[in-house]
Amino acid sequence: MEITIESPHIEISLELQKEINARLSGLIKMYDRIVSCEVILKKEKRDGQKDYCMEAKLLVPKGFLFAAENAESFETALDKLVEDIKRQLNWHKEKLQGAHHQVNLN
Repeated sequence: MEITIESPHIEISLELQKEINARLSGLIKMYDRIVSCEVILKKEKRDGQKDYCMEAKLLVPKGFLFAAENAESFETALDKLVEDIKRQLNWHKEKLQGAHHQVNLN
């Protein structure tokens, strides 16, 4: 799986890049048909506080999965994002397996 990380207007550490790659690459163990993943990191100011936003778009067979999380740090946003993507991957796999079973039953 190819992972692309974009962080317009901000510089992120090599450690964070490695962590993002490691955590998202781990999803391939759950579903080995992920084609690619695009990650966008943003830092926003809301109500005088910094807000760290992370978005991920995974290209999978028959579509894509998308998740976006805001948190007090990129690391926390990554944790939430990975959990969200895992739920979506499970749902996507079940949907595809259900469609496969329906075809076989007819």
